[in-house]
Amino acid sequence: MENITKIGTIHHPLATRWVIGLVVLVLVFLVIGGVFAQSGGDFDISWWTIDGGGGVSTGGAYTLNGSIGQADAGRLTGGVYTLNGGFFVLPAPVISLPGSAPLRNYFTIAQVPLTWNPVTGANGGYHVQVARSDSFSPLVFEDVTDMTELTTTTSTLTSGQYFWRVCARNASNVCGAWSAVKSFSVSVP
Repeated sequence: MENITKIGTIHHPLATRWVIGLVVLVLVFLVIGGVFAQSGGDFDISWWTIDGGGGVSTGGAYTLNGSIGQADAGRLTGGVYTLNGGFFVLPAPVISLPGSAPLRNYFTIAQVPLTWNPVTGANGGYHVQVARSDSFSPLVFEDVTDMTELTTTTSTLTSGQYFWRVCARNASNVCGAWSAVKSFSVSVP
């Protein structure tokens, strides 16, 4: 075997094959490792987009519609799971009293004004619900306002106690968190 030394480098046919083999082996392990890392066992998120779009990804009993990195994929629910799209959930609006609201939320009019404070990011407006029960079933009044309206007036209500809440909606019309539940009473002849 002949070693040729040239400017500090050893040239040998077996050494060159060994280096090439090592580089190929490292590349193979990197590619195989990336495939296993993406598969995640029974769940698969092997695709994504930054700008939106996407499709359907399934694994086991779960299906994800939409894409990761999308500005807002909406709300997906199934069983006890809920997936809210987007990077954040809008906070709950704070209910405020209208300027002419009577003390203790007692109204002697049948059409009650309801108001709340603005929420940053409520580009889809607000969703208001009124019911006789704090479980909000069944609803007696429901309204969706645009993002500039921070008040709504109920339809004609009969005497009794009512509960209401409001949520801010994002640009895809997905509700964020509901406000605290408030109550009011109506007493009309």
